[in-house]
Amino acid sequence: MSYIDILQIRDEICVWERTEKGREIRLFHAPYHFYIPNPKGEYTSIYGDKLEKLEFKTKEEFKLAKNHFKGKTQLFESDIEPTTRILSEHYYQKEPPGLHTCYFDIEVDYDIDRGFASVEEPYAPINSIALYNDWQNRMVLIAVPPDSKWYSVSTKEILDSMNKVAPLPKDVEIDIYICSGERDLLSRFLSEIKDSDVLSGWNSRVFDLPYLGARLERIGKSWLRKLTFEEAPKPRWGEVERMGGTSTILEMVGRISLDYLEVFKKFEVTERPSFKLESIADEVLPDMPKLEYEGSLADLYKKDFIWFIRYNIRDTEILKGFEERLGYIDLANRFVHDAPTRFKNLLGTLKLAEDAIMNYCHHEKNVIVYNKDTKEIEDTIQGAFVLEPQVGMHEFIGSVDLNSLYPSVIRTINISPEKIIGQFDENENAFESISSNQNIELTCLFEDGEQKTASALDWKELCTSNKWAVSAHGTIFDQNSQGIIPSIVSHWMSSRKEYQKLKAEFKEKGNKEKSTYYDKLQYIQKIKNNSLFGAISNQYFRFFDLRAGESITGTGKVILMHMVKKVAELLDNEYTYPSESILAGDTDSVYFNTQTDNAKHAILVSDRISELVNETFDSFVSKTFLCTSDFNGIIRCGREIVADRGIFVAKKMYMLHIIDNEGYASDKLKVMGLATKRTTLPKEIANYINDSIKDFLKGSSWDDFSLKIVQLKEELQSSKDIMRIGLPKGVKKVEEYTQRLEREHKVNLPGHVAASIFWNQNIDKYQDKLSPRITSGMKIRVFYLNQTYGRFKSIAIPTDIDKVPDWVLENYTVDTDAQIERLVDKPIEGIMAAIGKKVPTKQDRFADSILEF
Repeated sequence: MSYIDILQIRDEICVWERTEKGREIRLFHAPYHFYIPNPKGEYTSIYGDKLEKLEFKTKEEFKLAKNHFKGKTQLFESDIEPTTRILSEHYYQKEPPGLHTCYFDIEVDYDIDRGFASVEEPYAPINSIALYNDWQNRMVLIAVPPDSKWYSVSTKEILDSMNKVAPLPKDVEIDIYICSGERDLLSRFLSEIKDSDVLSGWNSRVFDLPYLGARLERIGKSWLRKLTFEEAPKPRWGEVERMGGTSTILEMVGRISLDYLEVFKKFEVTERPSFKLESIADEVLPDMPKLEYEGSLADLYKKDFIWFIRYNIRDTEILKGFEERLGYIDLANRFVHDAPTRFKNLLGTLKLAEDAIMNYCHHEKNVIVYNKDTKEIEDTIQGAFVLEPQVGMHEFIGSVDLNSLYPSVIRTINISPEKIIGQFDENENAFESISSNQNIELTCLFEDGEQKTASALDWKELCTSNKWAVSAHGTIFDQNSQGIIPSIVSHWMSSRKEYQKLKAEFKEKGNKEKSTYYDKLQYIQKIKNNSLFGAISNQYFRFFDLRAGESITGTGKVILMHMVKKVAELLDNEYTYPSESILAGDTDSVYFNTQTDNAKHAILVSDRISELVNETFDSFVSKTFLCTSDFNGIIRCGREIVADRGIFVAKKMYMLHIIDNEGYASDKLKVMGLATKRTTLPKEIANYINDSIKDFLKGSSWDDFSLKIVQLKEELQSSKDIMRIGLPKGVKKVEEYTQRLEREHKVNLPGHVAASIFWNQNIDKYQDKLSPRITSGMKIRVFYLNQTYGRFKSIAIPTDIDKVPDWVLENYTVDTDAQIERLVDKPIEGIMAAIGKKVPTKQDRFADSILEF
């Protein structure tokens, strides 16, 4: 038993639960209370102060009391919502429910004179909805046919016809409903989702759901209310900013709306050239046969209704396949309940982390947190530290990597707001003076407002005797007991290790279900720990402190530099940097020349270096940061990869052919920061270039490599499909720049935005009603033209377009040389320069062959 969603109505809290009996409602009186300092109080703050709890029966009484004490004393937890308290008090560490999820996809009619319907202009009726109810393992297709002859066709005949077009999934029940009109279709849809807790579609937050809402509202406002639970308020219209533009959305309380695309982006993090459902399906479900058609879906609906509805069902097939393969809706459910918090907080970071920490404080530490302070600040936290690389090609490269550096720094220095003793005015210089025993005057401002000036040597003695650590930012942290933030980080890390252990044990036993279960739990702990630094560094986070954020990055940099210098000492006999064997370093890792000439010895040297460096960390943090022995054993590194060959191009830009990855044999190319990995290259071209470079790193000749590159350019030059040579981009602020261009003709336009505006202008010029307009957030491909048209020298085409319009091919000629230069030459010219070569050309190869002759 656990919650689906929660709502406060006046002084009552309504919680929708999913239980063994079904969906039920549970009511609570809204808890109104906060805490104030009182030496005789029964409660303890995160700082150790004694607190008194003040409770109230109504919201009005609560607000009056807050106003009364405001400015007179410090308030604790007066800004925590009653709904958050109910989730904390009644649902903490409860197993999340098996929610009923409906995966759905809508298709919309089309009028060639009016163009594509949108949420803002929902003129076209919905003519088909496919859905999959996971609790029933049942697919449903609800459609309004293009003509009346389909009313006399049986469901069995339709299913048989669809199976002939493309076999339907056999492991699910499939029902077909042919409706007399949109009203009938929407009524059936509302009936089908009645027992669902979650609605999920691909890009459903900004299209499918709000479009459904708009069409339901046209029938009647009572129909719109039926999208959520009967007891819940009517869904509300809202707006969300997206890529410099805004989109209309429909916000619901009760039934959860989870856009699978947004959930996918949260857990995958890797950018893609296209987020079209079919493109991601090709990647995640490569064995699923493709369904293709000619022309538009609007044409398909009228000309081949069977194929049209089969295509609609395919979208829910894909979503079902995604969840079976990735389990991201289940992961989202567990992620939310782990805090616990509301589903609406899933896509953010701060509220999730805040609720998780608050609940840990209440239930594990029995302490009260303080009110949020959102003072505006101008300072920014320094970024990660990156070493200058030794540009060029190197052989038999090893690397060591600090384990969970930022979480480990938090634990080692005991970085937590309530553990801050004070801050040196001299910041980093104070830390350096103390750690290096300089005898200069330093001034510290303590948290109680007292200020003290003393020599660095005296400060070192004072901090050591009081068990205070000094971070690289010059912040003093108390180490007499573990802080709340380090405590929860330790808890999350140990939980993750335990879940990883259980995952491996059940995998070995062949229990896939249990292994997958614990894999999800360990992944949740990983995400929480990785996102905590970002939250601490955000001024709107309840536990934000600029000194804490600076201490984490600054201390991490010092620890990295110690590791770099120690590796240099082991290889070059001197504890210093720069050093002959150190090739590159970034944030938490260092790459080095193992000074060997074979893979076996390179692996042995790398492993031994990792072991020897690890032996130094405890004494280093004790000497450098004055950490006590209670905070030893946390900073550790591990041997990461060994490569037989690699090319370092610039900071954070390299490629390595890996032969061993953390003790396991490998044959992979690691590409970091280079254009051949970015989404600004079509995947097909990027893969070809990377595979060619991989072969070169593995030992193939320069002649072989240059031939492959020349052949790629010739093949692209002769391609008849112009979309193959388009430059992939994401575009923002199209609407904003379009408006500015109308007001001031000389406005400077980013190239890809100008190309997008030119596409939109041409849609109007050629009265193209079939092609979509480019809006902010869309994926596009940019094409340079062989001549300039007014102020435009390029045109964009939406990446996910079904067919390039004839007017493009008839009126514009793409400059293929310019395209290929940007697709092939530019991405590899830095790599070539790093090894003293030029980008291969047909002319150079011909000249080389003459010289050889």
